[in-house]
Amino acid sequence: MNKERLSFDEKIVWILTVCLIVCFTVLETYTWGRYLFFVLTVFIYFFNVYEKRKILFPVEQFQKYGLIFDGYVFLSCLWAWDKTATFEKGITIFQIVILFSFVYMYYAQKKDTRMLISAIKWAGIVVAIYTIFYFGIDGIITASTSYYRIDNTFSNANNIGMICAISIFIEIFCIIYEKVSWNSIFIVPCLLALTATQSRKALIFVVVGTIALIIMKSREEKNVKKTILTLIGLIVVVILGIKLLSTLEIFSGVNDRMAGLFGMFGSNSNVVDHSTRLREQMSALGIAWWLKYPLTGIGIGCPYLLNSQFLGEKAYLHNNYVELLCGGGVFGTVLYYVRYIYLIYNLIKYRKADFRIFIISFVWIILALAMDYGMVTYYEKTQWFYMMVYFLNIRYLRKKMEKYNEM
Repeated sequence: MNKERLSFDEKIVWILTVCLIVCFTVLETYTWGRYLFFVLTVFIYFFNVYEKRKILFPVEQFQKYGLIFDGYVFLSCLWAWDKTATFEKGITIFQIVILFSFVYMYYAQKKDTRMLISAIKWAGIVVAIYTIFYFGIDGIITASTSYYRIDNTFSNANNIGMICAISIFIEIFCIIYEKVSWNSIFIVPCLLALTATQSRKALIFVVVGTIALIIMKSREEKNVKKTILTLIGLIVVVILGIKLLSTLEIFSGVNDRMAGLFGMFGSNSNVVDHSTRLREQMSALGIAWWLKYPLTGIGIGCPYLLNSQFLGEKAYLHNNYVELLCGGGVFGTVLYYVRYIYLIYNLIKYRKADFRIFIISFVWIILALAMDYGMVTYYEKTQWFYMMVYFLNIRYLRKKMEKYNEM
């Protein structure tokens, strides 16, 4: 992702960015992690001030969409069932938007986002290696081959799986569109950590993302015959690949969980696991109460009260769409997801400026929207960080297109 050499200052900021992304996951359960989060973002901002000799704060689309949604979160305190929970979500989102704006400002001065995307990839690699060392090889293998995945000790297993999946996704993009390099070997620890988490979402992200990248690569070459042959070849490879992986013991844990997920769509309901059934019940519960308060919901961050009362689970609804509909109603959901319309529209509009950045951004955003069906992300730091990257990509593509038009 980085063909040009970085300056000394850029290397320092790159390392700080990797550490920042790593701390989202590795320090998730530590209260002091928030202070490190603050320090790292401020350090990155100081490098920008040092370069530009100005103290500035960006007010661009990323900030506008974020603060408008956050304003609605605070507004929902007026009718929220648990005003404290709603207010805390508002404070969390406000802090995230402000601190990520410090990072945004630094990378907005760069000519593209390759340095930032590289940092995300390496952060996933660091998390994967840390996970392997934390649980040990025996622990990782046991978690990969049994029904029980790794514990949520330093972070939620799904969060670990997702950052490893995104790292694999970025490296596969590099292999397809650039070349195989020595750091491609780090796909192995990422895949190993992913299997130990038994995260179905992470596995789907990698498989579907890889297929999408290959198809987009064929379309880039504008060869219809090759695209069709590639698609047919992909179907064959995926079927054979899944068949092969299902026979490997190290994938037996995630295979069982995938079988439980797909059992929901089949005729044999006995195959559906407890986790999938519970999530179905949570979604149904959330939709039922959203229909009672369709416009405003019961307050952002409050749906956990429904789970606690009716299902005995003091947890969110495990579905970002249902969580927002139930908590924020139609207004809150629209205010959150309207940014994706802006992003997709502008990606397509400026796609010719840099087709490869368009491809990785477009596929990534579509996958993120799909993943929201199985996880709550509207207040997650990692999701807001990726959102910042999407907006920076639009900024880069627009500026590059403007330069083309001036020539």
